[in-house]
Amino acid sequence: MEPTYYDQATALEKLGNHEIDALVYVAGKPAQLFDKLTTDNSLHFVPIDHTSTLLATYLPTQLNSQDYPQLIEPNQTVKTIAVGAVLAVYNWKSTSPRYQKTANFVNHFFENFNEFQLPTRHPKWREVSLSAVIPGWTRFKPAQEWLEHQK
Repeated sequence: MEPTYYDQATALEKLGNHEIDALVYVAGKPAQLFDKLTTDNSLHFVPIDHTSTLLATYLPTQLNSQDYPQLIEPNQTVKTIAVGAVLAVYNWKSTSPRYQKTANFVNHFFENFNEFQLPTRHPKWREVSLSAVIPGWTRFKPAQEWLEHQK
């Protein structure tokens, strides 16, 4: 097997034309890329086993008919993995103007975060945890202070 690299739309077209055998796509579910596909296209999601090696880096999840009703039968699921995302900032000195700008952004973002979780926004926003801990990482001090004041 020889890896190829295409933009998502081209890769999906080539997959449908049997020019490539598989497509790897990292996106929040449900992904619009698959909106027009049905089981009539002879395409399907390939399950990914939740091995300990994969789960050391990725999160276990599944796809279901609520995510892709045109591709997955009701009450069926497809095992897959999720890629976590983080919002990271540079560790500016606290006396730096850039530190203050970053702190202002964090405070504004955190205080208005519920706006991102409204039904009109992408469903992935409702899965975000501002207080999640990432082993080996230090939370930006203003973010940590904001979280502590919410308790």
